[in-house]
Amino acid sequence: MRDDVSIGARQIVAACFSMLTMAIAAWGARSVFDQRLEIEHVLLGVPLAGVIALATVRLPWIVRAVVAVVVSAGAGALAILWSGAPFVESIRRLPVSGLGDIIASTWPAPPATWSVAAITVLVALGSFVAVQLVVVRSTAAAIVPSLAVLGVMALLSAPGGPPDGLRIAAFGASAVLTLASGRGRPRPDMIVWTAAVLVLAVGLPLALAPSWTDDRYDVRDVGSDLPERLESVTPLARLGEWRSLVPPTPMFTTSAVDPASWRVVALDRFDGIDWLPADDYRSAGLPDRTGVPGVTSIE
Repeated sequence: MRDDVSIGARQIVAACFSMLTMAIAAWGARSVFDQRLEIEHVLLGVPLAGVIALATVRLPWIVRAVVAVVVSAGAGALAILWSGAPFVESIRRLPVSGLGDIIASTWPAPPATWSVAAITVLVALGSFVAVQLVVVRSTAAAIVPSLAVLGVMALLSAPGGPPDGLRIAAFGASAVLTLASGRGRPRPDMIVWTAAVLVLAVGLPLALAPSWTDDRYDVRDVGSDLPERLESVTPLARLGEWRSLVPPTPMFTTSAVDPASWRVVALDRFDGIDWLPADDYRSAGLPDRTGVPGVTSIE
């Protein structure tokens, strides 16, 4: 337990401003994903991680590092639960395809649950580190995580053009207030300088926004222009062949009495161009040949 760290009203106010700065940076996720994104799934990590960071600031650094990882992962899990998507499948894809699917897709990216959760984890980790830096180090260092998140959002949304000037102005204002709140009792001259810097932080982005260029670096340009097409036949292309077999060959039989539509193949994997069948099917258990009376069966 650290006794050299004090948490007073000044530190709490600075921590709140640092969380606000992170939330403004995280708002840029709306420019990364399409309109189906529910931004609250991303923003939930900011107060969750920030409050826990403030409560654990006196613990040893190794404990705080573990808490940061656990809290960030928990924020991603909460975002998945909140969305109502399949939890196990989304958790499995989060570390493997979370950010990769955003980069691999065309802009704006579809808000896949694991991709949104990956952004939530990033934002929560940044919020935790920012609050810790406010109390333990300095308010200047606490701005760095928010700048990093702001840069990631700008990079992933590069095809959408320059960032919104109003959001950059709000970010600048919040960052200045974070810096100002970390100082001691304000002097009259410091109040004047803070006000002047605040006006510049808000006014410059708004004044320069119309002249920002659309020619921005896009990480998607580093890879190939188009994904490689697989030289294989999709199962859908063989339906005609299967239906024209002579003599007719039954694909499966069912005990259902009423006519019904049966799914032949599920296309749940997208490579950037085509929907393809998943390549990770696994057999589960052994065939049940006994059947259950009154229950439709398929063989």
